Amino acid sequence: MNKELSNSPGNEVQLKPQNIRIPLRLGVPQTFKVSFKRAEGYPIDLYYLMDLSFSMADDLDTIKKLSQDIIETLRGFTKNIRIAVRCQPAVSYQNILSLTPNADDFKREVSKQRISANLDSPEAGFDAIMQAAVCKDEIGWKNVTKILVYTSDDTFHIAGDGRLAGIYKPHDGQCHLNQSGFYDGTKFDYPSIGHLARVLTANNIQLIFAVTKNISSAYEELRKMIPQSVVGVLESDSSNVVQLITNAYNGLAVSYQAHCGEGPTPWSSRGECKDIKISQQEKLEFHLSVQGISDKLKVTVEMQCKCECGRDEPSSPHCSDVILSCDPGFRGQRCCEQSKDVDSLETKCRQGNSSQLCNGHGSCECGECLCHRNFKGRHCECDDSICEQNQKLCS
Repeated sequence: MNKELSNSPGNEVQLKPQNIRIPLRLGVPQTFKVSFKRAEGYPIDLYYLMDLSFSMADDLDTIKKLSQDIIETLRGFTKNIRIAVRCQPAVSYQNILSLTPNADDFKREVSKQRISANLDSPEAGFDAIMQAAVCKDEIGWKNVTKILVYTSDDTFHIAGDGRLAGIYKPHDGQCHLNQSGFYDGTKFDYPSIGHLARVLTANNIQLIFAVTKNISSAYEELRKMIPQSVVGVLESDSSNVVQLITNAYNGLAVSYQAHCGEGPTPWSSRGECKDIKISQQEKLEFHLSVQGISDKLKVTVEMQCKCECGRDEPSSPHCSDVILSCDPGFRGQRCCEQSKDVDSLETKCRQGNSSQLCNGHGSCECGECLCHRNFKGRHCECDDSICEQNQKLCS
């Protein structure tokens, strides 16, 4: 049963309907209406992931100020805010502060951070983002609007780069933080872009890249491959990044997931089932999700693959003009031609010794000519279109 839209704290309903069933026939489009209303003061979980490699030394003060601006901005939307901090030194990562409603703890932990040494130029941000997304219990994610802000001044390692350090094992997409909140980046290769995109979408986390201008173009290309991610350039006043967070909260991004019989497809901006045979499955299921909220819409599609013709009517008078099929031994539009009598019936459609049926201007049905276009007569021998020229009607 579908619930009405509700603004009740703890029982918010922001998407209606939640279930819908539609019949669908090949070539016939169907439309349906979905209502969305954002609940006032809907909670926010924001995770602040800081790159503390040495190259970020000149940007650290900007990042610290940005964290304070973020808190002030979020308070303008809702009083129900939880914020966490995680730092990214070289190779390992540490979850410093799990999600907490205490903004003073957040500011204090961010202000305490110091830079560390670089081991190479690209950063291991994908490892950090992956752990932030999949370590739900350790981070404390709830089923609310989830935003992850990643700050960096360099490009990123991708799957395969770990081989340079002798790391061949692909990332398994699981949480590997120890009891101290550390992640050891020497055990698994870096996640691929596709893997990272699927994990973020599945966990309904919106990713914001807050990066320096010199590498923003690389992250703009990355943004195109990660649904609902955005890029902002770190500036002294951090106003543009704060605006991105505002847009993330107020925006409306929709993702789709298709259930096609072999398990669900990854969430994406397009939901489709491919290579579905008519005899294989007559019901398909699609899920619709709005970025940042837990509500989902389930759309069940019933494939209309057969004609609803009702019960059979042998020798029905309604079948004199248009029919679907003939009984065995009969054929033609009126089911009156028996295969053994074809020759004798066609003889009636020939004029004199002509070899053509209906003089080539019609079709022979049940021994009678059905004339085309302007032709008339028993054998379609008259053409009405030339009667004006002859000034007489054909007879």
